[in-house]
Amino acid sequence: MSSDGIHKAVREFHNTIPIYSTPSTSLTAKEIFKLCFGEVDNDFICKKKPIGVRYNAVFIVDLNEVDQKSIYADDNGVWNTASPRSYYRVDIRDGRIENVVPGNKSSYTHYLRRQYGTHQAIYNERGVSFQRIISTATSKYNIKSRYAVVQYIHRDSEEGDIVMKAHGNAKDYQSRPFFKTDLSVLDNIKEETRETKPRLLFKKLVDDAGGPLYSSSAYSEPRNLQQIYNIRSSTKAATKTDQLTHLVAQIRESTFVHELAADGESLQYVLASEKQLMDLDTFCTHQLHFLFFSVDSTFNIGNYYVTNTCFENLRVVHSSGKYKGRHPLEMGPTFVHTHRDENSYLRFFSALNRMIPNFRYQMQAIGSDGDEATMNAIAVSFTSESFVNLLCASHKKENIEYKLKEMKSATPAIRHIVSDIFGTNVDSMLYQKGLIDSETTSEFDSRLRDLKTTWDHLVPTFHAWFISNESEKFKSHLIKAVTDQAQLDGHFSNNRVESTNTNVKDWVGRSGKVTLPVFNRKVEEYVTCQQQEFEMAIYANGPYDLASTHTYLRKERHIWNGLNAGERKQVIK
Repeated sequence: MSSDGIHKAVREFHNTIPIYSTPSTSLTAKEIFKLCFGEVDNDFICKKKPIGVRYNAVFIVDLNEVDQKSIYADDNGVWNTASPRSYYRVDIRDGRIENVVPGNKSSYTHYLRRQYGTHQAIYNERGVSFQRIISTATSKYNIKSRYAVVQYIHRDSEEGDIVMKAHGNAKDYQSRPFFKTDLSVLDNIKEETRETKPRLLFKKLVDDAGGPLYSSSAYSEPRNLQQIYNIRSSTKAATKTDQLTHLVAQIRESTFVHELAADGESLQYVLASEKQLMDLDTFCTHQLHFLFFSVDSTFNIGNYYVTNTCFENLRVVHSSGKYKGRHPLEMGPTFVHTHRDENSYLRFFSALNRMIPNFRYQMQAIGSDGDEATMNAIAVSFTSESFVNLLCASHKKENIEYKLKEMKSATPAIRHIVSDIFGTNVDSMLYQKGLIDSETTSEFDSRLRDLKTTWDHLVPTFHAWFISNESEKFKSHLIKAVTDQAQLDGHFSNNRVESTNTNVKDWVGRSGKVTLPVFNRKVEEYVTCQQQEFEMAIYANGPYDLASTHTYLRKERHIWNGLNAGERKQVIK
């Protein structure tokens, strides 16, 4: 029941939102204040905005549910608007409005802002007035009312359909009727990476609205391709302040963005879902049976760096193709940062330790490509005696080949020395071990001494350089003694996490101009997609099968179909 006791039942507009009343005259200031402050039965509150209203009606819209600017796009075409303020002294007792009297700028408690909209096309065509009035109340302390009052009035004519005309700026008199596009659609156009072609984006947005068969409004669709071109040409790249504001909003609204830190020119944070963190803890921190955790940085996405991580998911295996029977990589937490130094990576690992209790003490093995800042941060962050800091053999091989070329070495000499270090396949059956295959540090030292004469003959300065610059790195991060401790079968390679970087770039775009908020949203989409593919293995669908150790999770499809969402979550968990 409303405050004045008039309304006995709730009418609905198009069976979707409640109509408060249907007067043919404007509401009084007191009536508007009461409605703006919620002195009305909850049954009359609209959680969605009114669309396509063509007759006398009043709606009370909850601004916690609907953006006020979105109300302006109402599928009624072009309105000529003015938004004056009116000042009042409002007497409130026991939480209810008792009296409202006019005030002025120097003496008031609240003001009403009414946006008066006159439908110009119907006035020009028929000489009658159809108005829309959107009212909100604000206190002198700038506290805005929760509700907006939206009223449509046929001022001096019978209720009826309205005339739709083109926008006033249209050059062609036969132009299509103009419909204002909803704010959310405009935001989607602005946020979408520019690598998405306008036609593809247009189709996506139309599909999101329901497509030609199911779309219920013009406001929910872009008008045409030109609208997309115009927005893209007029929208400047977001400033750092804009992006930071958006990031703070994302943290409030999402559980995917963590540990945001901004200091001067530095900005960094972590992207991770609860499931990613749980799986990382499960697969990489067990004292006896664990997997290594790979870390690799990339760029050319935006004006920031991205450090992706990954590990194998032991619950599933590839069901077909080149990797059939092998565990797939699961993407781990993503570190987004503007500086690529040791302190940045230290903050990343500290953040992970806060997100996964005792992470720094229980993590067993981490692998990287040998970037000095990353390696140093890992060494400082993980100090357990059993911890293994792995270095990618493929990257190290490339670096040594480059050094030999820098020393003007002959190609045969380079091949010989590289084989001495990294081993070589003599044929399909025989592998000749290299220094990297040493099972102890003493074996490595002994074999390195034995190679001095040969290497000095091939490249006179290389042996001394290797001892000074590479020997300790091999013994600490590369040889078989280290990879055995990390429970690896063979040399460590960071190539698979680099493939994750490639997949992420394919997903979010490679323009170098992807904004941080858009990147965050697209990475979350990627992670969700990957998790869904893992989950589909439970009922034998998608690219993966359950691993032999997890077949107890299997559910026949008809059984799965009979489970509700809660029961399915219990299985997945």
